[in-house]
Amino acid sequence: MIKINKRYKLLKSNSKVRLFMRGYNILKNKNDLYSIPLIRKKIGSTFLNSQVNHSSQTFFGSSNSNLELTLRQFLLTKLIGIDFNMKLLSSFAKPNRRILYPIPKEWRVLLDKSGFVSDFFLNRIYWNLYVLFIFCYGVYLNLIRFFHSFINIIRNRKTDYSRGISFQKLAYNNLPVSNNSHTIINWYHNYFGKKENNLYYMHDVNTNSSFSVDNVQLKKVRDSGFLPQSFNKLIKYFLWFIWALFFSFYKFLNGKYWYMILFNEASLAFLARNTDSRIMPEKFLFHQIGHKLKPLWTYEVEKFNKRVYLYFYATNIENLKFNNEPLVQDHFWENTSWNNFLVWNDNQANFIKKYCKKPSVITIVEPIYFNTNNNLKLDRSVESKNYVAIFDIQPFRTSFFQLFGAGQEYYTAKVANLFLNDIFEVTNKYKLLLVHKLKRDLSIYGSLENITFKKNLLSLKKQKRFISVNPEISAFKIIDHSLVTISMQFTSSSVYAKFRNKPTFFYDPTSKLDNSYFKKNKILLISGKDELENWFNFFLNN
Repeated sequence: MIKINKRYKLLKSNSKVRLFMRGYNILKNKNDLYSIPLIRKKIGSTFLNSQVNHSSQTFFGSSNSNLELTLRQFLLTKLIGIDFNMKLLSSFAKPNRRILYPIPKEWRVLLDKSGFVSDFFLNRIYWNLYVLFIFCYGVYLNLIRFFHSFINIIRNRKTDYSRGISFQKLAYNNLPVSNNSHTIINWYHNYFGKKENNLYYMHDVNTNSSFSVDNVQLKKVRDSGFLPQSFNKLIKYFLWFIWALFFSFYKFLNGKYWYMILFNEASLAFLARNTDSRIMPEKFLFHQIGHKLKPLWTYEVEKFNKRVYLYFYATNIENLKFNNEPLVQDHFWENTSWNNFLVWNDNQANFIKKYCKKPSVITIVEPIYFNTNNNLKLDRSVESKNYVAIFDIQPFRTSFFQLFGAGQEYYTAKVANLFLNDIFEVTNKYKLLLVHKLKRDLSIYGSLENITFKKNLLSLKKQKRFISVNPEISAFKIIDHSLVTISMQFTSSSVYAKFRNKPTFFYDPTSKLDNSYFKKNKILLISGKDELENWFNFFLNN
């Protein structure tokens, strides 16, 4: 969030914001906002160079046969996001629809066929500079690995992670501070870990925390524990590095850019396949934010019969389906290649089966905790009352929302304010306390904050029967003590409430969502204020 906020502040200093907003409004006036997600879908399904899957196995290892998909995943993750959306939107405000952006030739040609101007000389230079930048960054990361490996060997730091579980790409608030924290590590320990014989829960967070969950120690580990632990292996790594450095540069001169692009990925894969499988963790867990890219090294550890999972800490992964409009599913799920998924329920499992083309093992578990590592609780005066818990989706300021390239305007301040105001009017009529939880403190949003939403929330906070609680309090704790839980669709809070057998429903204040389509969620979708009032009238009088 902080990185995005800084980038947005840079944009504000020039005319770029006005340009992409003008492009957005042109599409909106033509009722053509779906053109942005449709272009992204076309890019995701456009194959890259046919020679990629015939690359050097010495360089890329076990994933060589499916390397094109990994390359596509990598570039979709790095390039086809907010910055790309901004370029597309801006182009609609230009007479020639010219786009200056670093993407490979196949995608530039696709944009040209779609009515843009992208495959020109300056863009080819831009793309090659981007390839060189990614390559240099990969070299830099490898030099850091050499340094840490050398220090560890000198200090005789040898480690055996065979009784460890590796959690990838976590942040500090994902690490537990007590056995009752609501973090992914607590959840794993309670659901799986107590039946296992683990010594370590490994993570990559830069902290010195030495907390243990029931005697299973949290341990910070670099590069998933694949660093060489002897001089022989370090020399072997160094020789591969020198060879790969020159080999990838040679291939780049021959038009095979993917050796440079995936240099860092290939080096991690090399380290993984040269690590003794007997000291590797048994499981590697990735969360849904990184769903697009399955790293090259994961194919190597799977070759050693280690298990790699993608798990979901939330259920709001499906695009909204509106009345009389087609569903355009975004976010490149069809490009994923995970073998194992941990999901909350049948609905999420069916989503994976529908959109993820690769056959996989889907394990339905239960609601998965993720990132609440504090012991904050509701005030006792609130906890003891019959209250209605509500969970919305905080809107960004209008200009930043437009950069998401959504096909419809739904997660906006207008809809969020209707959501809060309608529910408060009805619950206040029945003299019920309304407890509202933001996902994050509004101050974190900085220049991305939506002022209209903030003003409306401040106004509601002055009301006697409306409380907006500390966003750091676990949503699970709030739901556990609630009378009813209401969520903006299709957030995880109502799914958890249903799991806890609490009365719950999704509320659509606009009545625009296709109720018949979302019946598969097995959670009621109430459309409009009249239906909302009828539900409470029936609930409180029966």
